Amino acid sequence: METHFLYAIPIPLLFGATLLVGLAAIEAGRRLGVYRRKSAGESLGPVGSAVGATLGLLAFILAFTFGIAASRYDARKQLVVDEANAIGTCFLRTDFLPEAQRAEARSLLTEYVALRADVENFKGERLEPTLARAARIQTELWGLAAAAGNARPSPMTALFTASLNEVIDLHEERVTKGITNRIPGPLWGLLYLVATLAMVSVGYLFGLDSDRRSIGAILLAVTFSTVLVTIADLDDGAKGVLRISQSPIQNLHANVAAE
Repeated sequence: METHFLYAIPIPLLFGATLLVGLAAIEAGRRLGVYRRKSAGESLGPVGSAVGATLGLLAFILAFTFGIAASRYDARKQLVVDEANAIGTCFLRTDFLPEAQRAEARSLLTEYVALRADVENFKGERLEPTLARAARIQTELWGLAAAAGNARPSPMTALFTASLNEVIDLHEERVTKGITNRIPGPLWGLLYLVATLAMVSVGYLFGLDSDRRSIGAILLAVTFSTVLVTIADLDDGAKGVLRISQSPIQNLHANVAAE
């Protein structure tokens, strides 16, 4: 399953690289500004308006992207609770199955919860085998539900089937919102392009004003780098500082394993 290369970079390294790009862009712009001031005598007025417009455009794109990442973060956090409740309900409703299928269904659900509870299963090389095993468990559970329903149709087996169907649906929703649907690569490219151009323009403005390097420009680069990395962290949810807690699933796993 392919994801954008940014999500393979650790958050501290991504912050450092983003900051270096911002500082390099500011320095390049500053040197160009110093050169233009000394060679052509360019004034600050028109350039200041252009820089303000560029920074405003960057702020708009950052706010738009941050809103996307934050809404998806909240949705993924709620899905953890919803899935834990659905699996717990499904486990309880195994009591409605005939004895021949009950023990096997509980064993499969216990393994399924263990897969979901370990966040490391959804990173790197362990992701694909984990998803494949989860799909096989779902297929086996559905086979048990179908066998029980066909052998002895009843409202009780129908309740188990309905809860199992919800478990499968929530799994697919979590995979889609948590792994597949990320901020697209072209939007990341646009963000970094506009941010770099904005940093160049800021440096250019400072270069037109003075030969000295400004601490304000450095603070601006740090600020924008922090926002960009925060967006990347929100959009991932499995690394960095803003991790989504898996405690509902982990608590369920502890309860189910104790049965």
